[in-house]
Amino acid sequence: MMNARRKVFKAAMLLRWALLDRQPKPEDFCLPSSAWEAVESLASRITRARSRGWNLAAALLLQQLRFEVQCCRDRLGDFAGNLQPDANSQAVPSSNDLIREVFALENEFVEVSIDLDEAEIAVTTEHVVLEGIELGPFKICLQLDRIFASSPYRVIALDRNPAASDSSVTHPHVQAEHLCEGDGQAAIAAALKQGRLLDFFLIVNRLLHTYAAGSAYVELDAWHGEPCRSCGYMADDGKLSYCQRCDDNLCDELGGSPALFFGRISIGLRRPLRSMSSAKSWSWRPSSSSK
Repeated sequence: MMNARRKVFKAAMLLRWALLDRQPKPEDFCLPSSAWEAVESLASRITRARSRGWNLAAALLLQQLRFEVQCCRDRLGDFAGNLQPDANSQAVPSSNDLIREVFALENEFVEVSIDLDEAEIAVTTEHVVLEGIELGPFKICLQLDRIFASSPYRVIALDRNPAASDSSVTHPHVQAEHLCEGDGQAAIAAALKQGRLLDFFLIVNRLLHTYAAGSAYVELDAWHGEPCRSCGYMADDGKLSYCQRCDDNLCDELGGSPALFFGRISIGLRRPLRSMSSAKSWSWRPSSSSK
């Protein structure tokens, strides 16, 4: 079995290879020799045509030469651009620096795990409690060989307490293991681009302990509510009634009584209101959530 230090070293190497892969490649520094050879060939043919008095042919070749010269200038411009230092580029951290980043995680998180087969490093956060609602600890899993992808990490709830209205929402800002980064997006991208592994996990952890009302997948004040299947109103636990006929939960406004509910439907359809004796045939009982 591979020891912990060897795993840390290999994880650091995976991250470094991903960072190096974004550096300029050798082919980016190739001179545009083929474009220049085309210019030289045309210039030679024009000289030969003029020496033989083929003025029309020389004129046609001259038009072609102008085009090839422009192409050569463009290629040379691209080459010159690759020689300029990128203001946003960062030196790739050394192997030792990245190894220290990985070891530093152990001082900040409950648990750190490395899966070399999946090229993944993960940390476990403390329990997250937002406005009195216990959401449990989360596992942040970073794919080391995909740090420049649009979604290189997942946020997994380990002790799930999802929103009642959407089981894929395990945190106000996490849906289907995807974190809505909000204002933290630029900071997260910069940390990954520069190989600041510890900063990346700390930023994500801080976002998980933060609640931004108005920009959540599900607001905390509706976390334990249940939607009325008719009007969409988010009612508190126990405030919905179950209609056996519809096989749905309805809010008090619609589900106060079977006669009232079906009477409203009848009125809406301009049909006669059912009699109370007929209404008694409907089965009506509180929803299971009210028990």
